[in-house]
Amino acid sequence: MNLILVFVTSTLGAYVGAMLLYWLGYKVGLERSIRLLSKLPLVDREDFEKAADWFERHGKSAILFGRLLPGVRSLISLPAGAERMNLTTFSLFTVAGTGVWNALLIGAGSLLGKQYHLVDQYSRFLNYAVYAGLAAFIVWLIIRRVKKRKESTR
Repeated sequence: MNLILVFVTSTLGAYVGAMLLYWLGYKVGLERSIRLLSKLPLVDREDFEKAADWFERHGKSAILFGRLLPGVRSLISLPAGAERMNLTTFSLFTVAGTGVWNALLIGAGSLLGKQYHLVDQYSRFLNYAVYAGLAAFIVWLIIRRVKKRKESTR
């Protein structure tokens, strides 16, 4: 397998996906995005406003480091588009962050070679940790929502 070709195509694919989400954010706009997303259960408008404020303060680093975080890596493109981040800047930081992520994954895969059974064996524990973290986050959102409703009825 040609590792350079794998790296280039995976990075290009991630960039194309990021551009689609950037475009979506650009077309919908920040206020409309916040208004639509705040209708989701368990989240509040303030959450999106805080996230937008954070993106506004840390735009370039949010794009670069956001590409290294599963779950964030795709969604970070939406506020970038909504805030109309310079497309060249967005592209450079997207390709750089995605390139680092892809290089790490491809490099790890290459180093492991035929030892894939080890990855399968240990990834199960990582999956459990991710599921537990996600469950804890959802419980926290529910508790926060219940507390806010109680406070608003007082």
